[in-house]
Amino acid sequence: MKHLIYSLLFLLPGLLSGQLMYPGDANNDGIANHLDLLPIGVAFNQFGNPRPGASQNWFAQTFIPWTYQLPETGVNGGYLDANGDALIDTLDIEAIALNYEMMQDSAGPEPWEPPFNCIECPPPVLRIEFEEPFIVVPDTAFAVIVLDYGVPIPTELGAMGIAFGIEYEVDTLLIDDTQTQVIPNDTPERMFIVATNQGATAFRSVAPFRAQLAAAHFGNNGFIFKDTLARVGIIIEDIQRDTTTAEFSIRFEEPIVLINDLEQRIGLNRETGSIKVLKIDSSSPSLAADPFLRLWPNPVTDRLWIAVADAPLEEVRLIDLTGKLRLTQQLNGSTEGTLEVGQLPAGMYLVEVRTGNGILLQKIVLQD
Repeated sequence: MKHLIYSLLFLLPGLLSGQLMYPGDANNDGIANHLDLLPIGVAFNQFGNPRPGASQNWFAQTFIPWTYQLPETGVNGGYLDANGDALIDTLDIEAIALNYEMMQDSAGPEPWEPPFNCIECPPPVLRIEFEEPFIVVPDTAFAVIVLDYGVPIPTELGAMGIAFGIEYEVDTLLIDDTQTQVIPNDTPERMFIVATNQGATAFRSVAPFRAQLAAAHFGNNGFIFKDTLARVGIIIEDIQRDTTTAEFSIRFEEPIVLINDLEQRIGLNRETGSIKVLKIDSSSPSLAADPFLRLWPNPVTDRLWIAVADAPLEEVRLIDLTGKLRLTQQLNGSTEGTLEVGQLPAGMYLVEVRTGNGILLQKIVLQD
């Protein structure tokens, strides 16, 4: 008995000894970033020991280890408790944004690598879908990011959270990255972290022409069918070099991590997206879509009618998605005119109407 008491007294200081943590580095991999939202989703509502003198500022802080650990990687719950209140909840997300991309090497960081242990979990598709097939510069290219299983799946086979990055092409395009928007589909049942060149939830930022996003449910597998994660808006001001057409694409950037509520990683497929970017070569003082421009019928099958209020029509041009001029018709100052389009392939086209006041643009759909 005496030997047992001495042994317990010997072990007690070790059990109560503190460990170091940095608020926002929830997975203790040495950096605060979008990946740190996923452990919070797994451990949501877990309780542990409060951290005396807790601060969300980026410096080493001592915590008493919790009995709770992440189920696969074994990361102690104390690393996730950014505000030190002994509860894993949404308040712990603030430190991720506050300290975004801050790095540390004094808390014994290790790579956070959840294993691919859910063999029976079906892989969804992470997809980028542009809202329009083309734009005419200057304009904003809008796209949505979708996680899609195709059909509903059982909750136990679904995913709790996902984290990934995106990057976009800038070689031939002039992009105003200071105005880039990544707007999460902020439904009540999810948590989000978004980081762009303007900041991570209004704090630190990532490299230009990139963004990072994480979405997580509150300890449950909420991704089980098709979910829109975010809407992206990128302003393209011009096409550089001597060309009037270009292609703009958004690609996914590693790491892409999809996990379930047991901290098991799930495989996925990815589909990137692209959009045609057109430039109208004109010295006209006006280049804009106009509510007074009427094109009918739309969709059209053979003959397109054109009318503009309060401006003489000079010429109408039809441009395809490659930027190629397919048809042109002189209108010589009339108030309305027609364009025979029935001989062209079905698809979407851009109608460029030149008037005495400038150029007006509108999209049409040509059907068989």
